[in-house]
Amino acid sequence: MLKRVGTTVRRFHDAGLDHVDLNARNLLVDPQGKVWLIDLDRCRRRQPGKWQEANLERLQRSLAKFDAAEAMLAIRHGYGAA
Repeated sequence: MLKRVGTTVRRFHDAGLDHVDLNARNLLVDPQGKVWLIDLDRCRRRQPGKWQEANLERLQRSLAKFDAAEAMLAIRHGYGAA
């Protein structure tokens, strides 16, 4: 499931969508295992750049608050495989 989170974030990034509030609470998984990103009110389209890594770092900090920082390894694996 965590790899699917990474793949989903990568799809957003590939489309140029900067989710400025990417955190663990804005990730939902439905009963079929599909990953959804929510809270898109401040999302914006941008050219590729440093903001992509900043999004991932924000997510990592959020996961650490839930004592789940190790989840970021699988998320980054899914992000890189997209």
